[in-house]
Amino acid sequence: MFKFLVTFVLVSPIILFISMGSKENSLYFNLYSSRIQDFELKQQLLVKSIESKTAILNDDIKELKKLINETRLKLKSIDFWLRYFEPVAYKKINGPLPIEWETEVFEKI
Repeated sequence: MFKFLVTFVLVSPIILFISMGSKENSLYFNLYSSRIQDFELKQQLLVKSIESKTAILNDDIKELKKLINETRLKLKSIDFWLRYFEPVAYKKINGPLPIEWETEVFEKI
């Protein structure tokens, strides 16, 4: 029994390592990485656009609203991943969830 347990403990990490390196996982990680990069680029574009404005006119407001909306949509596309994989980064970007939301979700279950 002891030999089986030792063998299991030694072999399990190897099997886990091999399974994590599969092509399917790398495709998922590539999708995650590309969406994060898209969001970061959109964020940088928005910040540069805001910083470049010395005086904001009506046309500038429309352009900035459009950029804010596009950046917001990019954030929504990675929202689940950020909440799951990067909870600290998510809270820095979006702020903590209201307590009412969390209790409302648990009441529905």
